[in-house]
Amino acid sequence: MSRQHDGPPSGAGLGKVASRGKAAYGIDQPGVIIQLTAAAMITIFVGVGLYFFIPRSDIVLETIFLVGFPTIGFLILVVAISLYWSSRLGKPKEIDRVLRLIPWGGSETVVDVGCGRGLMTIAAAKRLEN
Repeated sequence: MSRQHDGPPSGAGLGKVASRGKAAYGIDQPGVIIQLTAAAMITIFVGVGLYFFIPRSDIVLETIFLVGFPTIGFLILVVAISLYWSSRLGKPKEIDRVLRLIPWGGSETVVDVGCGRGLMTIAAAKRLEN
């Protein structure tokens, strides 16, 4: 039995519409952000946890577990936060900055090939008359 499918495949096209009527484009690579956050937390907790199982006479191991591991975990967390920030705030601000550099007349035709979720296309279309 064959099935017909009208319209684009699920997940294709523009972003979902948020409750305020504004397009919601989601977060780029949410799985990576979750994995980085988990890796950061594990690194911090392993370092602090292992600190309690090492001999107190070994200052090098104490430093590695109590300072080194949490520092590495914190740096991983900074990467996860920066990925989230760039996806939610940085990219829209950069697109707006780039589009402000174009001297729009209002009657241009905009073609965006490989536009992904349409963030740049919609921002450009808002600057046109039709």
